[in-house]
Amino acid sequence: MVSVCRAQQTRLAIQAGSACIGTPPDIVEMLRSYNERVGGIDSVSLHFTPGNMPVEMAERSLRLFSKEVMPKVSGL
Repeated sequence: MVSVCRAQQTRLAIQAGSACIGTPPDIVEMLRSYNERVGGIDSVSLHFTPGNMPVEMAERSLRLFSKEVMPKVSGL
């Protein structure tokens, strides 16, 4: 039951634009969409270690974000 609630909370957070979870192209689209919806973004708070994610996975996510997402959204 707890995992079902967490999954539902995660889906709701993504739909509301308060969480960006997915592939680099997914994240780019989510940030662009959020930027349009709120009239501009001047900063983004990042959290790459949710729950008990291993450090190596969090580091991979951070590297992917910096390499594949940041260049595409830096001009928003």
